[in-house]
Amino acid sequence: MKFFPLITDGCDIHKSSLDPHIQKTARDPDYLLPFRSSAPIFQNALDTILSDHNRLSTAVGIFNLAAFRGVFYRSEYVLNNLQWFNSITDWEEYRESLGMTDDKLEAFFVNKSAYGRPQPKLLSTFVYQHWDQCQQTWAAHQQSNPTYDIIKLFNYFMKTFHYVGSLTALLMVGDLIECGFLPLPTPEKMGELVALVDKGAAKGLQRLGLLKSDSTPEEISRAFVTLHLHIENSIDTDIRSRMGYNIIMLEHALCKYQRIYRAGRKGIKWRKK
Repeated sequence: MKFFPLITDGCDIHKSSLDPHIQKTARDPDYLLPFRSSAPIFQNALDTILSDHNRLSTAVGIFNLAAFRGVFYRSEYVLNNLQWFNSITDWEEYRESLGMTDDKLEAFFVNKSAYGRPQPKLLSTFVYQHWDQCQQTWAAHQQSNPTYDIIKLFNYFMKTFHYVGSLTALLMVGDLIECGFLPLPTPEKMGELVALVDKGAAKGLQRLGLLKSDSTPEEISRAFVTLHLHIENSIDTDIRSRMGYNIIMLEHALCKYQRIYRAGRKGIKWRKK
Protein backbone atom coordinates (compact mmCIF):
# COMPACT_ATOMS: atom_id res chain seq x y z
CA MET A 1 0.00 0.00 0.00
CA LYS A 2 3.04 2.27 0.23
CA PHE A 3 2.72 3.36 -3.40
CA PHE A 4 -1.08 3.70 -3.45
CA PRO A 5 -0.95 7.52 -3.03
CA LEU A 6 0.64 7.67 -6.47
CA ILE A 7 -2.72 6.46 -7.77
CA THR A 8 -4.96 8.57 -5.55
CA ASP A 9 -2.91 11.79 -5.80
CA GLY A 10 -1.10 11.32 -9.10
CA CYS A 11 2.66 11.13 -9.50
CA ASP A 12 3.45 14.84 -9.91
CA ILE A 13 2.68 15.78 -6.33
CA HIS A 14 5.08 13.10 -5.03
CA LYS A 15 8.12 13.96 -7.16
CA SER A 16 9.65 15.78 -4.19
CA SER A 17 8.69 13.16 -1.60
CA LEU A 18 11.13 12.65 1.27
CA ASP A 19 10.72 8.91 0.76
CA PRO A 20 13.31 8.04 -1.90
CA HIS A 21 11.33 5.09 -3.25
CA ILE A 22 8.18 7.18 -3.66
CA GLN A 23 10.15 10.07 -5.16
CA LYS A 24 11.96 7.95 -7.74
CA THR A 25 8.82 6.05 -8.67
CA ALA A 26 6.87 9.28 -9.10
CA ARG A 27 9.60 10.62 -11.36
CA ASP A 28 9.80 7.47 -13.49
CA PRO A 29 6.49 5.58 -13.22
CA ASP A 30 6.98 3.65 -16.45
CA TYR A 31 10.06 2.05 -14.96
CA LEU A 32 9.00 1.63 -11.35
CA LEU A 33 5.25 2.00 -10.74
CA PRO A 34 3.81 -1.32 -9.51
CA PHE A 35 0.33 -0.51 -10.84
CA ARG A 36 0.75 -1.75 -14.40
CA SER A 37 -2.34 -0.27 -16.04
CA SER A 38 -1.61 3.21 -14.64
CA ALA A 39 1.82 3.58 -16.24
CA PRO A 40 1.77 6.54 -18.68
CA ILE A 41 3.27 4.62 -21.60
CA PHE A 42 0.76 1.81 -21.22
CA GLN A 43 -2.02 4.39 -21.20
CA ASN A 44 -0.60 5.74 -24.48
CA ALA A 45 -0.65 2.23 -25.91
CA LEU A 46 -4.25 1.69 -24.83
CA ASP A 47 -5.24 4.80 -26.76
CA THR A 48 -3.34 3.82 -29.91
CA ILE A 49 -1.97 0.40 -30.80
CA LEU A 50 -4.13 -1.55 -28.32
CA SER A 51 -7.39 0.32 -28.89
CA ASP A 52 -8.95 -1.81 -31.66
CA HIS A 53 -9.17 -5.55 -31.04
CA ASN A 54 -10.07 -6.38 -34.62
CA ARG A 55 -6.94 -4.86 -36.11
CA LEU A 56 -4.86 -6.06 -33.14
CA SER A 57 -5.70 -9.64 -34.11
CA THR A 58 -3.98 -9.26 -37.48
CA ALA A 59 -0.33 -9.64 -38.42
CA VAL A 60 -0.15 -5.84 -38.61
CA GLY A 61 -1.50 -5.60 -35.07
CA ILE A 62 1.08 -8.02 -33.69
CA PHE A 63 3.78 -6.10 -35.58
CA ASN A 64 2.73 -2.90 -33.80
CA LEU A 65 2.81 -4.69 -30.45
CA ALA A 66 6.22 -6.27 -31.12
CA ALA A 67 7.66 -2.95 -32.26
CA PHE A 68 6.24 -1.20 -29.20
CA ARG A 69 7.65 -3.62 -26.64
CA GLY A 70 10.67 -4.94 -28.54
CA VAL A 71 12.09 -1.78 -30.14
CA PHE A 72 10.44 1.51 -29.14
CA TYR A 73 9.63 1.01 -25.46
CA ARG A 74 10.37 4.03 -23.20
CA SER A 75 11.78 6.04 -26.10
CA GLU A 76 10.86 9.65 -26.78
CA TYR A 77 8.68 8.39 -29.62
CA VAL A 78 6.60 6.16 -27.33
CA LEU A 79 6.37 8.79 -24.61
CA ASN A 80 5.08 11.54 -26.87
CA ASN A 81 4.22 10.31 -30.38
CA LEU A 82 3.14 6.67 -30.25
CA GLN A 83 0.91 5.75 -33.18
CA TRP A 84 -0.39 2.86 -35.26
CA PHE A 85 1.50 1.89 -38.42
CA ASN A 86 -0.47 0.14 -41.17
CA SER A 87 2.68 -1.05 -42.93
CA ILE A 88 6.44 -0.84 -42.82
CA THR A 89 6.15 1.84 -45.50
CA ASP A 90 3.92 3.79 -43.14
CA TRP A 91 6.70 3.74 -40.54
CA GLU A 92 9.34 4.72 -43.12
CA GLU A 93 7.28 7.71 -44.24
CA TYR A 94 6.76 8.83 -40.65
CA ARG A 95 10.46 8.44 -39.93
CA GLU A 96 11.33 10.50 -43.00
CA SER A 97 8.83 13.21 -42.08
CA LEU A 98 10.68 13.94 -38.83
CA GLY A 99 13.57 15.50 -40.74
CA MET A 100 16.19 14.32 -38.25
CA THR A 101 19.70 13.05 -38.77
CA ASP A 102 20.21 9.29 -38.50
CA ASP A 103 21.74 9.59 -35.04
CA LYS A 104 18.86 11.73 -33.77
CA LEU A 105 16.31 9.37 -35.29
CA GLU A 106 17.89 6.43 -33.51
CA ALA A 107 17.83 8.29 -30.20
CA PHE A 108 14.20 9.30 -30.81
CA PHE A 109 12.98 5.76 -31.52
CA VAL A 110 15.20 3.69 -29.21
CA ASN A 111 16.00 3.79 -25.50
CA LYS A 112 18.77 1.26 -25.11
CA SER A 113 18.22 1.16 -21.33
CA ALA A 114 14.44 0.85 -21.56
CA TYR A 115 14.30 -2.23 -19.37
CA GLY A 116 17.18 -1.31 -17.08
CA ARG A 117 20.29 -3.07 -18.32
CA PRO A 118 21.71 -1.36 -21.45
CA GLN A 119 21.11 -3.16 -24.75
CA PRO A 120 23.76 -1.63 -27.04
CA LYS A 121 22.79 -3.84 -30.00
CA LEU A 122 19.16 -2.69 -30.02
CA LEU A 123 18.36 -0.79 -33.25
CA SER A 124 15.26 0.83 -34.70
CA THR A 125 15.82 -1.15 -37.91
CA PHE A 126 14.73 -4.29 -36.04
CA VAL A 127 11.20 -3.25 -37.03
CA TYR A 128 11.92 -4.61 -40.51
CA GLN A 129 12.56 -8.06 -39.10
CA HIS A 130 9.48 -7.80 -36.88
CA TRP A 131 7.37 -6.89 -39.89
CA ASP A 132 8.63 -9.84 -41.96
CA GLN A 133 8.29 -12.24 -39.04
CA CYS A 134 4.66 -11.22 -38.44
CA GLN A 135 3.73 -11.50 -42.08
CA GLN A 136 5.34 -14.92 -42.38
CA THR A 137 4.21 -16.58 -39.14
CA TRP A 138 1.23 -14.96 -37.40
CA ALA A 139 -1.55 -16.54 -39.47
CA ALA A 140 -0.08 -20.00 -38.94
CA HIS A 141 0.20 -19.41 -35.20
CA GLN A 142 -3.43 -18.31 -35.03
CA GLN A 143 -4.47 -21.54 -36.76
CA SER A 144 -2.42 -23.66 -34.38
CA ASN A 145 -3.49 -21.68 -31.30
CA PRO A 146 -7.09 -20.53 -32.00
CA THR A 147 -7.90 -19.99 -28.30
CA TYR A 148 -4.73 -17.94 -27.72
CA ASP A 149 -3.36 -20.13 -24.95
CA ILE A 150 -0.99 -17.76 -23.15
CA ILE A 151 1.84 -20.29 -22.76
CA LYS A 152 1.82 -21.02 -26.50
CA LEU A 153 1.52 -17.32 -27.27
CA PHE A 154 4.43 -16.50 -24.97
CA ASN A 155 6.59 -19.14 -26.65
CA TYR A 156 5.60 -17.84 -30.08
CA PHE A 157 6.61 -14.26 -29.21
CA MET A 158 9.89 -15.31 -27.68
CA LYS A 159 10.93 -17.70 -30.45
CA THR A 160 9.70 -15.61 -33.39
CA PHE A 161 10.81 -12.03 -32.88
CA HIS A 162 14.37 -10.88 -33.19
CA TYR A 163 15.81 -9.57 -29.91
CA VAL A 164 12.64 -10.39 -27.94
CA GLY A 165 13.44 -12.40 -24.83
CA SER A 166 11.27 -13.94 -22.14
CA LEU A 167 10.51 -10.72 -20.23
CA THR A 168 9.50 -8.80 -23.36
CA ALA A 169 7.38 -11.73 -24.53
CA LEU A 170 5.70 -11.81 -21.12
CA LEU A 171 4.95 -8.09 -21.36
CA MET A 172 3.40 -8.58 -24.80
CA VAL A 173 1.10 -11.28 -23.45
CA GLY A 174 0.23 -9.03 -20.51
CA ASP A 175 -0.63 -6.15 -22.83
CA LEU A 176 -3.06 -8.31 -24.79
CA ILE A 177 -4.76 -9.33 -21.55
CA GLU A 178 -4.85 -5.87 -19.97
CA CYS A 179 -6.39 -4.28 -23.07
CA GLY A 180 -9.13 -6.93 -23.11
CA PHE A 181 -8.06 -8.68 -26.30
CA LEU A 182 -7.45 -11.85 -24.29
CA PRO A 183 -9.49 -12.97 -21.27
CA LEU A 184 -7.88 -12.90 -17.87
CA PRO A 185 -6.24 -16.30 -17.31
CA THR A 186 -6.76 -18.30 -14.15
CA PRO A 187 -4.28 -17.66 -11.33
CA GLU A 188 -2.95 -21.17 -11.86
CA LYS A 189 -2.30 -20.54 -15.55
CA MET A 190 -0.56 -17.23 -14.82
CA GLY A 191 1.44 -18.95 -12.09
CA GLU A 192 2.56 -21.50 -14.66
CA LEU A 193 3.77 -18.68 -16.92
CA VAL A 194 5.57 -16.94 -14.03
CA ALA A 195 7.33 -20.23 -13.28
CA LEU A 196 8.25 -20.71 -16.93
CA VAL A 197 9.84 -17.26 -17.12
CA ASP A 198 11.45 -17.67 -13.68
CA LYS A 199 12.84 -14.13 -13.47
CA GLY A 200 11.64 -10.91 -11.85
CA ALA A 201 8.37 -12.13 -10.37
CA ALA A 202 9.94 -15.32 -9.05
CA LYS A 203 12.75 -13.28 -7.49
CA GLY A 204 10.13 -11.01 -5.92
CA LEU A 205 8.46 -14.04 -4.35
CA GLN A 206 11.84 -15.03 -2.95
CA ARG A 207 12.37 -11.55 -1.48
CA LEU A 208 9.01 -11.89 0.24
CA GLY A 209 10.14 -15.15 1.80
CA LEU A 210 7.58 -17.20 -0.12
CA LEU A 211 10.14 -19.20 -2.08
CA LYS A 212 13.62 -20.63 -1.82
CA SER A 213 16.15 -19.87 -4.53
CA ASP A 214 16.06 -23.46 -5.78
CA SER A 215 12.28 -23.80 -5.93
CA THR A 216 10.65 -25.99 -8.55
CA PRO A 217 8.26 -24.60 -11.19
CA GLU A 218 5.37 -26.12 -9.24
CA GLU A 219 6.47 -24.34 -6.06
CA ILE A 220 6.82 -21.01 -7.91
CA SER A 221 3.35 -21.35 -9.39
CA ARG A 222 1.84 -22.33 -6.04
CA ALA A 223 3.49 -19.39 -4.24
CA PHE A 224 2.18 -16.98 -6.87
CA VAL A 225 -1.37 -18.28 -6.52
CA THR A 226 -1.16 -18.23 -2.72
CA LEU A 227 -0.05 -14.60 -2.71
CA HIS A 228 -2.84 -13.67 -5.14
CA LEU A 229 -5.46 -15.29 -2.92
CA HIS A 230 -4.04 -13.55 0.15
CA ILE A 231 -4.27 -10.15 -1.58
CA GLU A 232 -7.84 -10.79 -2.70
CA ASN A 233 -8.83 -11.73 0.85
CA SER A 234 -7.00 -8.92 2.64
CA ILE A 235 -7.39 -5.80 0.44
CA ASP A 236 -10.75 -4.15 -0.05
CA THR A 237 -12.38 -4.67 -3.45
CA ASP A 238 -12.64 -0.92 -4.11
CA ILE A 239 -8.95 -0.38 -3.42
CA ARG A 240 -7.99 -3.31 -5.64
CA SER A 241 -10.15 -1.85 -8.39
CA ARG A 242 -8.46 1.54 -8.11
CA MET A 243 -5.09 -0.17 -8.29
CA GLY A 244 -6.13 -2.01 -11.43
CA TYR A 245 -5.31 -5.16 -9.50
CA ASN A 246 -5.42 -8.53 -11.19
CA ILE A 247 -2.94 -11.38 -11.63
CA ILE A 248 -1.20 -9.50 -14.46
CA MET A 249 -0.59 -6.56 -12.15
CA LEU A 250 0.63 -8.94 -9.45
CA GLU A 251 3.33 -10.35 -11.75
CA HIS A 252 4.29 -6.81 -12.73
CA ALA A 253 4.39 -5.58 -9.12
CA LEU A 254 6.60 -8.48 -8.05
CA CYS A 255 9.10 -7.48 -10.73
CA LYS A 256 9.03 -3.87 -9.54
CA TYR A 257 9.50 -4.99 -5.94
CA GLN A 258 12.61 -6.88 -6.97
CA ARG A 259 13.88 -3.83 -8.86
CA ILE A 260 13.30 -1.47 -5.93
CA TYR A 261 14.88 -3.96 -3.51
CA ARG A 262 18.04 -4.10 -5.62
CA ALA A 263 18.20 -0.32 -5.83
CA GLY A 264 17.76 -0.06 -2.08
CA ARG A 265 20.67 -2.43 -1.52
CA LYS A 266 22.81 0.03 -3.52
CA GLY A 267 21.76 3.03 -1.45
CA ILE A 268 19.03 4.10 -3.88
CA LYS A 269 21.52 4.85 -6.65
CA TRP A 270 19.17 4.85 -9.60
CA ARG A 271 20.23 4.63 -13.20
CA LYS A 272 19.70 7.65 -15.41
CA LYS A 273 16.89 7.68 -17.96
